[in-house]
Amino acid sequence: MAKLMAMGNYVVHVAVKNDVKESRSTLVWALRNLGAKKVCILHVYQPKTASPAARKLEEPEAIMYETLHDYFDICQQEGVLFCSVAFLYF
Repeated sequence: MAKLMAMGNYVVHVAVKNDVKESRSTLVWALRNLGAKKVCILHVYQPKTASPAARKLEEPEAIMYETLHDYFDICQQEGVLFCSVAFLYF
């Protein structure tokens, strides 16, 4: 347990899906159990098609930003001091 509490100075990376309801429990568990105050949210997105042009049509920027805002709200509620985002496309 002492090792987990010592993680407060490190950045914890948490992979989340596009569906906030589905990934909320994963994010909250990491925030509460790892004791980190710095988090990098890894937004994992698997497009239905391989075409880069189709990706833009499938997920408009407004929807993506709304989703990320929801994740930031969760981090803020859990007392995270710093939160960044990385996008992973497969």
